[in-house]
Amino acid sequence: MIMKFILLIALPLLLAACASTPSSNYVQLPPSSFDASPATRPSLVQPRLGRQPASKIDDSESNIDYVSLQRDLGLNRSLEDLGYAEKSFDTCSAGYGYSSTHDCHREYFIVLNFQLLCRDSVGTISTSLTSRDVQALSGRSVKWMLRDQVGTLQLNSEGYGQIKAISEVSQKAQRIRLTVGNDFLSMRVNEINRVVTPREWCN
Repeated sequence: MIMKFILLIALPLLLAACASTPSSNYVQLPPSSFDASPATRPSLVQPRLGRQPASKIDDSESNIDYVSLQRDLGLNRSLEDLGYAEKSFDTCSAGYGYSSTHDCHREYFIVLNFQLLCRDSVGTISTSLTSRDVQALSGRSVKWMLRDQVGTLQLNSEGYGQIKAISEVSQKAQRIRLTVGNDFLSMRVNEINRVVTPREWCN
């Protein structure tokens, strides 16, 4: 299976976008850190967390014009429009680096917008999280792996990042792995949006 990808360095956004978002949109890691009742607890998933030695992931070159193809497929999204989106297209009709006569097949253009934050406190809490309880992983380098695709991006000042990739199959049921320094998390790609990591990720 031939997989192609590209990373996008996120654009600066206002912190006010985060502050105005209801706390129910936060994905909190790990759930065991909270004593909040189900009525006040942030929306939770069960990610895999861990630590690993630092490693380098090299970016691959591509002749595909991802920016133009993304625009023509209607997948241009602001960074604060969090979550996963994909759209299939015919390679021979796409242009932007694809042949119009050879190896015609369908592929999927993938866009994932996410925000990484960390708690600025330790211990348990009895209320839902707000923007005052977290801080963005500002400017941090993130290595990502989606199935057999890998790349590196840098979060903007508010912790937002965007991943673009092209795949021959849908990836919405796959898990994505995000690594920051020696820490990583693994979640289903269609579940990740705004993620609050443990305090040690702040360092």
